[in-house]
Amino acid sequence: MIVQANYLEQEPAAATKAPSLLNDAALDAPPRDVRHDEATKILTEAVRALKTKLAVIGHNMANADTIAFKRSRVTFEDGKYRQVKLPGAQDAFNNYAPTGLAIGLGTRVQGTQIAFDQGTIEITNNSLDVAIVGEGFFQVIDPTTNGFLYTRAGNFAVNSNGILVVGSSNTGRVVQPQISIPISTMGIVISSEGNVSIQQYGQTQFSQVGQLQLAKFMNPGSLLAMGENLYQETLSSGAAIFGQPGTNSLGTLQPNALEQSNVDFDDELRAWKATERMLSCLERLLGGPDR
Repeated sequence: MIVQANYLEQEPAAATKAPSLLNDAALDAPPRDVRHDEATKILTEAVRALKTKLAVIGHNMANADTIAFKRSRVTFEDGKYRQVKLPGAQDAFNNYAPTGLAIGLGTRVQGTQIAFDQGTIEITNNSLDVAIVGEGFFQVIDPTTNGFLYTRAGNFAVNSNGILVVGSSNTGRVVQPQISIPISTMGIVISSEGNVSIQQYGQTQFSQVGQLQLAKFMNPGSLLAMGENLYQETLSSGAAIFGQPGTNSLGTLQPNALEQSNVDFDDELRAWKATERMLSCLERLLGGPDR
């Protein structure tokens, strides 16, 4: 009896406490390294995703006055899950667990999507300015690659060879189908159906010299943004389908006008401030209580 009493006095009562599921999971984990703590990794990924969103919002805001610019938005998705216990797992009594235990590993950027909703139309009274009202893109040819590119910007010009082009900071890209403007031209009129007519010196009548066409895509959101108001066809966008403005569900043209950016600066500013607040909070958490 004396031996048994001595044994009981040496056994602490706390040793009989069963560990929780989370503690069970931790028992199987390698020794904890603060630098590679799971929660820190999750927050770090969230910070990276929010910085990407800020960059996209900043790009939208910077192009609020860019002709026919289309804003982009960032979409997120949740990361993978560490499955500690699966739903429906059986316990020692053959009962099925009604819920599982899954620990999410944060968020990540799923992608960026271009929003092709209509921008406002601004009257310019310039005979070579044309706005697309509705669906469609102008097709131009890139002189560097001889490949086709697409744009909503209709700020046309005539180059030194008398060819209708879409101007940019680097080069003029010839509009397709190609339209030639004679040097004796005194006036140019472009109709809502894309008919390009000119009045030459000494003439009282206008004569048609070309026809603007529009292109559309099955999935325009998958076009590749190239900069300079240009987009490139991709396998995901589908092949371009051409037609005269106002036909085949294509938009019409508004002469003497330009489509403006579809960026609402106030909306983007609110999104910037909200994202910045979240980012600031996460960075403070990562920096510790003294930050």
